[in-house]
Amino acid sequence: MTDLKAIVPAAGIGKRLRPHTLTTPKVLFNVAGKPIIGHILDFLIEAGIDDIVVVVGYESSQVERYLHEQYPEVTRTVQQTERKGLGHAVHIALEDNEEPVLIMLGDTIIDIELKTILESSKSFIGVREVPNPQAFGVVEMDGKQVQKLVEKPENPTSNLAIAGIYRIQNQLKLKRSIERLIEQNVTTKGEIQLTDALQDMLESGEKIEVFNVDNWYDCGSWDSILETNRILLDKSENGSPVVKDSVINEPCYIAPTAQLINSIVGPHVTLDEGAIIKNTIISDSVVAKGATLENCSISGSLIGEHAHVQGTVRKLSVGDYSEIKFD
Repeated sequence: MTDLKAIVPAAGIGKRLRPHTLTTPKVLFNVAGKPIIGHILDFLIEAGIDDIVVVVGYESSQVERYLHEQYPEVTRTVQQTERKGLGHAVHIALEDNEEPVLIMLGDTIIDIELKTILESSKSFIGVREVPNPQAFGVVEMDGKQVQKLVEKPENPTSNLAIAGIYRIQNQLKLKRSIERLIEQNVTTKGEIQLTDALQDMLESGEKIEVFNVDNWYDCGSWDSILETNRILLDKSENGSPVVKDSVINEPCYIAPTAQLINSIVGPHVTLDEGAIIKNTIISDSVVAKGATLENCSISGSLIGEHAHVQGTVRKLSVGDYSEIKFD
């Protein structure tokens, strides 16, 4: 075990995933058999961290219920009552001490070896080369040291994107930097950004290095959730249950209470608890709790909780409790 505390900001609304996030917080989306935040917490626990602060906000009661049921011994929550950005969310969870802290974003699943980073006495930012750096916070380097951080630059000078994980050696320094942003009303796109706070730390003399995050799976959009679902199912060693009158093309995740009736499922399908698949061919899709598909042929789709889809379709993103029929 390590004495390092972790902070997981999980208060966001998830606008890019509407209509699904109108009723379900993004961090509770089931990807490859587990909510996104479940993957993150399991990763942190496996790394030896047993003090995890989850920042909740949007639909917080759902997130808190899940944490209480599944991770009561290692998690505690703090509320972000106003949506003022990632930096603001992190500030709420920081303490007035000079202890190190690990920050891991609540919509990013990472699979790396953390031991060296956790045991270090330096500040680090996880990075990865990307083809579209304008969509991310970007790191500019000077040798081994971070020289500059820019949040979603219009004209990026680097393709090193921040990969959603940070180790800060002195959390009080970060807290003071965020407070300066708040006091001076320094915002990027209307929000208090963690990237701007880290830049403030750099300008105050803090030394920050980077480490590569090769296995970085974003869950912030429809396409990225399906891609992450594919990758994690390919990595999974858990097989699907045996069914009598249906065919399962692995890899898939089939929840114990999901029902398959005269259907072909997979590859790369996640079926959550209570889902019913009847006379349907489905691949490369995530079907949420209690959803029903009948007489369908679909691929590359997200089906919300308790949605009911009937008839021949190709590709759908259907929110919770929707009903769609095709003649």
